[in-house]
Amino acid sequence: MKGREQQRGDGSAEKDESNKEGVAASEPSCDSLKTATTQPPVRLAEYELSHAQALESLGNLAAGVAHDFNTNALAHWQASC
Repeated sequence: MKGREQQRGDGSAEKDESNKEGVAASEPSCDSLKTATTQPPVRLAEYELSHAQALESLGNLAAGVAHDFNTNALAHWQASC
């Protein structure tokens, strides 16, 4: 079925992008989900470390933005008093 064109009501053609089971090709299959959840423990630990580092970086960025905002707000407040 994949790649087959279907005729629309207005006469234009629409390409069917589903596989033989009728599931869209972009949706993950059960096999790929099983593979993703059964990774070796080392790979899982690497993923968790990477995720923790990303969250730490995001926290540092947010803290820096908050510090800059507070510094500018304080300067503005002191100038207006």
